[in-house]
Amino acid sequence: MQSIRQISGHLGAMKTQMEGAVLVELPFGSRSIRSEGRRSGTFLANMLSEAVRAQDAGHYGGWVAVPESTTLFFYGPNAEWLFEVLELSLRTEPLCAGARVLIRQGRAQQEVVMPGKAETLN
Repeated sequence: MQSIRQISGHLGAMKTQMEGAVLVELPFGSRSIRSEGRRSGTFLANMLSEAVRAQDAGHYGGWVAVPESTTLFFYGPNAEWLFEVLELSLRTEPLCAGARVLIRQGRAQQEVVMPGKAETLN
């Protein structure tokens, strides 16, 4: 134990500043058994990820699918800016019709529902 160098400073100082997050809940999930549903979800995630990367607004953190829905996770320092980058695609992409979008910055959060009737891919 004596040979292990001790770190200086308080571990709390290493805590990173809270980032913003945008969660996009799409109206299709793991019940989508048709292969085009899976391909469409992957296409959408790649398209949105590229938009975020191109504007240097943050990064795509992955997705989670349950039987009824799929949620895409995006993270960045400013959740409002991140949503602005995603918004045009979310409003115009047919797969996003009726999607629920949660915008979080620290403890503050706002929910936006994309226009249009949600269509399932089942």
